[in-house]
Amino acid sequence: MTGAIITAIAFPLIGAAVARLAGGGPRFLLGVGTTGFVLYATMLLRLPMLPVMIVLLLAAIAVLASFPRRAPRESVQTSAAATVVTIAPVVFLLFASAIIPLRDYDGRAFWVLKAKAIANERMVDGPFFRGEHGPNPKNEYPLLVPIANAAVMVAGGSSDDLAIRWMYVLALGSFALHARRYVGAWPAALIPWLPQFAISPEGGALSAYNDIFLAAFAGCAFFELVERASPFRFGVWLSFLVLTKNEGLPFAVLLLAAAVVIWRRRLPAALPAFGAALCTLLAWRSRVEPTDDDPLILLLSTLPERTERLLPAINGYLAYAGDLEQWGLFWIAVALAVILLAMRRDWRTLAVPLILMIGMSAVYIAAYMVTTWQLQDHLAASADRLLMHLVAPALYLIGSAARPRAG
Repeated sequence: MTGAIITAIAFPLIGAAVARLAGGGPRFLLGVGTTGFVLYATMLLRLPMLPVMIVLLLAAIAVLASFPRRAPRESVQTSAAATVVTIAPVVFLLFASAIIPLRDYDGRAFWVLKAKAIANERMVDGPFFRGEHGPNPKNEYPLLVPIANAAVMVAGGSSDDLAIRWMYVLALGSFALHARRYVGAWPAALIPWLPQFAISPEGGALSAYNDIFLAAFAGCAFFELVERASPFRFGVWLSFLVLTKNEGLPFAVLLLAAAVVIWRRRLPAALPAFGAALCTLLAWRSRVEPTDDDPLILLLSTLPERTERLLPAINGYLAYAGDLEQWGLFWIAVALAVILLAMRRDWRTLAVPLILMIGMSAVYIAAYMVTTWQLQDHLAASADRLLMHLVAPALYLIGSAARPRAG
């Protein structure tokens, strides 16, 4: 229980300080991302983990005490009913995650195993990651969330995975509450009710997959971009995105490409955080044993030889979007929103979300085409989770279509 308390207090405290400096943002997600990023970089520099954690907390307290609260932005139009609908499943999931043992394969075999290794060795490139403690598959997966998990384990004095279970549920709630400002209260309330986010054993809040965090970080970056808000905060979210999962880097590059068009001269403010994260990732990968599958960038060279898998990959990917058990009518609603916005000729609203959704889907379909897996097995293992990454732009389309047309 100590770990759960630390999760619910330390990360929001750090996130509140970052939000105070950056001018806003969801506190829990900022706290997890900042903690993971800072520890990632400092452990590569051989700085001890526990003192850095203490300094990070003390710095957060100093920032909150020293910097005045900024004037609040325009209030979000919401309702008590929408808030209750949003929070209710999160409260239930917090209770469930506190008593249900971790059961998902990837959580136990990869992600939490890495967190326990970091907590025990206090290193991100120690014996475990050098292959000296036996097999360590998927050794090059980015470590931002496992490092944050390890911080909770170290602070709580236990490597039991129950200590970290609240992190995924609170990330889901933080994402949903933050999205309300950009997509509307009721569309955002859908997020914690989607079975794929809430209860799916592969990617949901009761598992230890990192797809909720990737969807949340990508969504926060997307909201900054589409609302022309803060290039600096945009860069911060990109840095977290790069260090969360392999899919984060191509997503961040696609977001950056869109930002070049939208921000032009303001874009440089986003580059320091993104560049620092990319350097951290590359430096870390140069120190660990490569046990992953062949890099996608190399497999893509075989794409012209795998064209016969194109249509099956597209059809299979879209079929999972239509899975009522995991998604209900969500993606059908997205398609209807696109049609309605097109009928309104609202191309400005459609452009960025569609470019991102189509662009990332193209990356995923290309991966399905060149993979050495059996296509159907690969789709079954990953398609629903990849669709999670696109939820923020999809909800933006639903929210935009649901708003009355401007006169």
